[in-house]
Amino acid sequence: MSAGTHIVILAAGSSSRLGSPKQLIDWHGQPLLRHLAQQAIATGAPVTVILGANAEIIRPTIADLPLTIVENDQWPEGMSSSVRLAATRIDAGALLLMTCDQPFVTTETLRALIGARITSHHRIVASEYEGTVGVPALFDRSLFTTLCGLTGAQGAKSLICRHLFETIRLPFPAGKFDLDTPADLVRAQAATGG
Repeated sequence: MSAGTHIVILAAGSSSRLGSPKQLIDWHGQPLLRHLAQQAIATGAPVTVILGANAEIIRPTIADLPLTIVENDQWPEGMSSSVRLAATRIDAGALLLMTCDQPFVTTETLRALIGARITSHHRIVASEYEGTVGVPALFDRSLFTTLCGLTGAQGAKSLICRHLFETIRLPFPAGKFDLDTPADLVRAQAATGG
C-alpha cells in the first residue's frame, strides 16, 4: 500500500447548468481542467483525473500531462460515482479530492492540505470558506470504505459534515468560487480582473 497522498480531480459532470463543459472554460488562455491539473501535478503527488460526460473532447486537453485519466461510465448518477471509483481503484494512504470548477485552487492550497495531514492525526483535512467546509479535501485511507458508501449527487462534503470532529479546517476564502452557472463564471473572472 502507498502511504502517500493521491490527488483526484473530479471532472465527470455534464455542466448542465453552465450550458457547456466547464472543464473547457478558457481560464487565462488554457482550458480550466488543464490549469487545475497543472496545479495538482506541481505538488509532486500522483494525480488522477476522472472524466465522464464529454470525455472525448476533454481528454485531449490533458492527455499530454503526467497524470492518469479514468473514465466513469456511471457519471449520470452524480459525483458520488466518481468518488467511489477513486476510492476503489486508487492505492494510496489518502485521497485529496478536488473538483474541476474551483479556478482559484493553487499548488499552495493543495500542499497545505497535504502538509496538515502529515502533521496531525486527523482523518480529514478540508477547505473552509463562507462558513462551510468542502473540497478540496483530503481523506485518510481508513475512510475509503465510507467514501464508497456515497450515493447519487452526494459528494465529499456530506462525509466531512458527518465527521467534523475528525476534520482539520484550512481557510480557503477563494473556494467560494465554483463555476456552475454563467453568472458564477462572470463573478470569478471579475475577481481576477478578467
